[in-house]
Amino acid sequence: MAMVIYTVIFGFLSIHRYDVFAVNIYDLGNMEQALWNTVHGDFMRMTTHYPAETRLAFHVEPIMLLVSAFYFLWQDPRLLLLLQTILLASGALAVFLLTERILKFEFIALLMAIAYLLNPALHQANLFDFHPLVFGTIFILYAFYFFLKEKYPLSLVLFLLAAFCREEIALMVFLFGLYLFFRQKKWGAIIGLCGLAWGLISLLIIIPNASPGGVPIQYALYEQLGNNPTEVITTLISNPFILLDYYSGLGRLNYVIFLLLPFAFLSLLSPWLLLTGIFSFGIIFIRDDLRLLMGIYHYHFALVGSLYPLLARNQPAWQ
Repeated sequence: MAMVIYTVIFGFLSIHRYDVFAVNIYDLGNMEQALWNTVHGDFMRMTTHYPAETRLAFHVEPIMLLVSAFYFLWQDPRLLLLLQTILLASGALAVFLLTERILKFEFIALLMAIAYLLNPALHQANLFDFHPLVFGTIFILYAFYFFLKEKYPLSLVLFLLAAFCREEIALMVFLFGLYLFFRQKKWGAIIGLCGLAWGLISLLIIIPNASPGGVPIQYALYEQLGNNPTEVITTLISNPFILLDYYSGLGRLNYVIFLLLPFAFLSLLSPWLLLTGIFSFGIIFIRDDLRLLMGIYHYHFALVGSLYPLLARNQPAWQ
C-alpha cells in the first residue's frame, strides 16, 4: 500500500512539474531527445551540448535501449517520469525483502521499507527530471537480495542491468563483486570482473571515441585537480593533502550528514560495504560545484545501493 501511495503522489508531482514547464533540458529534454532519435533510427543522437552529438559522449547507459522499447509505444516525456517513479517505488519491496532475509524480523523490514520511501535522496532523484543512473540502485538492491538467496545467475543479471545504467555504477558493481567474493568466490569474482570490464570499456573506449576530439567533456568538471586522469593522479601524488585542504569545510560535512542521517549513521558500522559507493561518492564530493552538496539533484541516490545492504553485517554468515 505504501508503494502505491508513493507512486500516486510522486507520479502526480513529476507529471505536474512537466505540465507547468518546471522540467529542464538537463536532464529530461536531452534524455527524451536521445530516446526519440534512437527509436527513429538515429542511435543516441543528442544535440543539446554542442559540439557533442551523442549521449555517449557524456555517459554510457545501455539500459536506455530497454527504456526505448517502452518509449516506442508512447513517445511522450511523461512516460519516462512514470517509469522512473514506478521503478523507484519498487525499491521499497527490495529493501523489505533484503532486510527480512537478513534480520528474520518482518516488522523491522516493514519499517525499513517505509524509511526508504521517506528518504530525501529518493524524493529529489524522483522529482529532478529523468536519469537512468537511479535505476542502478534498484537493480543493485534486488541483485544483493537474490545473491543472499543463492540465486546467483539471476543476481548476476541484475548486477549487469545495474552496470548498464551508467559507467560509475559499473565500478560500484565491481566493488560489490569484491565484497561478495568473500561469501561466494566464484560468483563474486564473476560479478566483480564483469563490472570492472564494462566500466573500463565505457570510460576508456566508448566515451573518448564518442567525444569531440577524443577528449571526454566530463574532464572539465574536475579541472581544479587536472585536465585529465593522469594530471589528477599526479596532483594527488605530489600533493596528497590537497583533498583535505580543498575539500574540508562545513558544506561537505553537511553533505555527509545528509547521506548518513536517514540511516541513523549505522552505515559507519559496516565500512567495507560502505566502500562500494566510493566512486559515486567521489564523483560528487570532489566536484568544484557546491550545488551538488545541497541534496537537490539525483546523484546521491546512487549511494543508496551501498547504504541499505549494510544490514548484511548483522547476518552471522557474513562475520
